[in-house]
Amino acid sequence: MEKAIVTGATGFIGFALVKRLVESGIKVYAVVREQSREISKLIQLPDVTVIGCNLADMEELPAKIQERQFDCFYHLAWQGVANEDSQNLEVQLANVKYSCDAVFAANELKCKRFVFPSSIMEYEVAKLMKTELNAQRRNIYRTAKIAATYMTRIEANNANILYNSAIISNVYGVGEISNRFINTTLRKFIRGEHASFTAAQQMYDFIYIEDAVRMLQLIGEKGVANRSYYIGNEKPRKLIEFIYEMRDCVDTQIKLGIGESKEYVGVSLDYTEVDTGTCYTDFQFQNEYSFTDGIKKTIEWIRSTEVDENSKHSNTVVISSSGWVLAVNPDRSARIFDICDYGFVGDFGQVITAFQTHKDFT
Repeated sequence: MEKAIVTGATGFIGFALVKRLVESGIKVYAVVREQSREISKLIQLPDVTVIGCNLADMEELPAKIQERQFDCFYHLAWQGVANEDSQNLEVQLANVKYSCDAVFAANELKCKRFVFPSSIMEYEVAKLMKTELNAQRRNIYRTAKIAATYMTRIEANNANILYNSAIISNVYGVGEISNRFINTTLRKFIRGEHASFTAAQQMYDFIYIEDAVRMLQLIGEKGVANRSYYIGNEKPRKLIEFIYEMRDCVDTQIKLGIGESKEYVGVSLDYTEVDTGTCYTDFQFQNEYSFTDGIKKTIEWIRSTEVDENSKHSNTVVISSSGWVLAVNPDRSARIFDICDYGFVGDFGQVITAFQTHKDFT
């Protein structure tokens, strides 16, 4: 692979994928929202061209990119994933259309392959629909993903574009700031807060972010046309096993509130519905990170970025009252780069010295 397009490039998985691709010597066009304040972390990367294009304007993307003949188009952008819009019918139907628009754009840009990330939750809603249980509105997002998976495949096939869907399990790791299970649980453990759980007997799977994007890269390079690839481990485990492993990585003395939360009522996967071995058989893929390895790296990152509430509030006041924000930090993944207008990776003193010695510095 020499050139790729990635939408949703400022997201947790999208940004990690862009980094992985450029580290492999691949030129990337990173598509972000118009006037996104998170582009600073992208412009620091080599061989990345940032393109501002809202999802609703995806049909206009080819006019914003002069080059043609791309190896892969990764469409990760999606509105309303983890907020109230995930239950908004209008928003989710629009996502389906925008995903098809992305295929049309990929065709005009002469992309050889289109990779669409679906979700393991699609299998949950598909299983639910085979029962007589009531379908809740929280399934609208999942159902829209199913529709988009089928429709983007049809349109890609019609355009003679190689197509793959990527069934993403539960990705975690450095850089995640969402309210998903791993992130919130680890932060509670680290802060000394009590964490309550169900009996946690349902089957689950988690994969570290760097392994996940390695899989996505391989799909874009070698995927068998129209095959769905599972982004996760071959053998899921009971959730309680992951909980104990996380606890032990932080402090073996932490008391766990197993069984304190209300049991989940609904359909749970036993993973027999999913072919979890596609990446392992087609690409001979091997994980670089065990669950414990990934959790330890994530803990280290969380501890380095945790800010006490008083300091956080003070910083927020300064930032919100500023015309623009310049950030200097030696850590490329520092959270300040998510909200600043301009950013430099490096030591503050070195950056200031560089400015002062520059002939145009005033």
